[in-house]
Amino acid sequence: MSVDAGFEAAQAAIVAGTYEGFAPEAVGLYQDVMSMARRCVEPVDFGYRAFDVGSRDERHRPVVVALGPSEVIGIEPNKRETARAVAFGVAEAGDVFSGSLQEWADTTPAPADSAFLFNVLRRLIEDRDFMRALRNSVAVGGIAVVSFMRSDADQDFIDSLPERFAGFRRIEVAPSEDVQSGRAIPRQRQIRNTSLSIWRRED
Repeated sequence: MSVDAGFEAAQAAIVAGTYEGFAPEAVGLYQDVMSMARRCVEPVDFGYRAFDVGSRDERHRPVVVALGPSEVIGIEPNKRETARAVAFGVAEAGDVFSGSLQEWADTTPAPADSAFLFNVLRRLIEDRDFMRALRNSVAVGGIAVVSFMRSDADQDFIDSLPERFAGFRRIEVAPSEDVQSGRAIPRQRQIRNTSLSIWRRED
C-alpha cells in the first residue's frame, strides 16, 4: 500500500481507536514517519511484509501496521519482552522472533519490503555483521526507516551513516512549505525525532 493510499484509512483508524495500544508517543512517531514519507522527493511504499528490529513488547507494531504492511515480524532478543507481547495479545507467537537480526536473517525465506529500526542503538549501526544482515533482509527497492536515541545522534555519527548504510541510499526530503516560506513551524507540527531518516535498498 502506498503512503497516499494508506494515509486516510490509517489516520481514521488511529482517531477511532482501532489500533489498541497506540500510546501518545506512538501516535507522534506515526505522524513523524508519515510526514517525512509524504515529503520524500520520490514515492515511498512500505509494501506488504515488514520487520521491526528491537521490537521489545511490540509497542511499535500498531505504528508499522498503520503505515501499510499487513505482515509484520517483531525481532527482539529479549525473550521476556516477546513473551509479554504474546501474553497481552499484542502479537501472535508466529509474529515475533526471539533473537538477533543476524539470526533472523539466516532463517527468513525471503527479504522483506521494509524494515523499521526505531531508537536503534548506535553500537548496532556500527556493527558490520548487523548492517550486513539488515542489507540482506530488505529487498532491492525496499525501505528502511531509522531513528536514533538523541544521545547517540551526534554530528560525526550522522555524517558517517552513508558509509555505514552501504547498499542503501538515503531518500531526500523536501522542506515543508513553512520552511520554504521562512515561517516558523508550530511545535506540534515539527518532526519530534530529528534523527529520523528513510533509506532505499539499492542493487
